[in-house]
Amino acid sequence: MRPLAESIAGWLVDVGVLGKDPSDCALGNEPGYPAGPNFRSAIADPDRDGGFLTLWTNGVEVSAGRLVFHPGAGELGAVSCPRCSPARSS
Repeated sequence: MRPLAESIAGWLVDVGVLGKDPSDCALGNEPGYPAGPNFRSAIADPDRDGGFLTLWTNGVEVSAGRLVFHPGAGELGAVSCPRCSPARSS
């Protein structure tokens, strides 16, 4: 893991958004971090039931750098950056 990614992951673990121990809970070759006890503080709708917690692949791989993610099937939908610009569909 790159130093920036390690720093980000460490901070998210410290505040409880991510669990402490990486495991095979994320898609891909790298281990991922499971949801931590305070994961709801980092999501848009904290009142959701957290149903994803029952899934085997419910973790997060922390990456720093350029990365393209495609969900495979279906449309990803609009993507927006709150600091840069309004929603863009491509």
